[in-house]
Amino acid sequence: MQGAGYLAIWSDLAPQDETDWAHWITREHAAERVGVNGFLACRIFRALGVSVNRYFILYELEDERAVGGPDYLARLNAPTPWSQRIMPRLGNFARGGGRIAASAGTGQGGIVAPLRLDTAPPWDAAGVVAELAGLDRIIAVRVLLTDIA
Repeated sequence: MQGAGYLAIWSDLAPQDETDWAHWITREHAAERVGVNGFLACRIFRALGVSVNRYFILYELEDERAVGGPDYLARLNAPTPWSQRIMPRLGNFARGGGRIAASAGTGQGGIVAPLRLDTAPPWDAAGVVAELAGLDRIIAVRVLLTDIA
C-alpha cells in the first residue's frame, strides 16, 4: 500500500443495482475520491462465495488525516446527483479510516481477506504480519487501525 493511512468501506448491494453501482464507482466516485488531496489510490473487491453482492473498497491515503481534511469533507458533504442516487441503495454500510499499524511484503494481491476486529490486537502486529507475509501465496499483509473519532 502507498502512504500511511487508509479508508475502508464495506457494503452490500442488491443485484438489480449492481450495474448502476459499477458504472458509478468506476466512472465517477473512485476518480473523484482519488482526486482529493491526500488520497493516493483505490482498490475495489467483491466477496466470493456469498449469496449477496458484498463489496470492500480500500482507499490508500498519505496519512490518516486525509479523511478529516477539508478537501474530503467538502466532497463528502456535497455528493453528486449520482452519489445521492447510489448511496441509499448500499446495505450493511460501514466505513472506517485510520493508519497502517504494521506492514510486510510487497506488491498488491488480487484477493484480500479483510478481517474486522473490535479492538486493537494485543499481539505484536509487526511480528505477525512478517510471519504471515513469509507464507506461500501471500504477497503482503497489513494491520490497519481505525480512528474511532
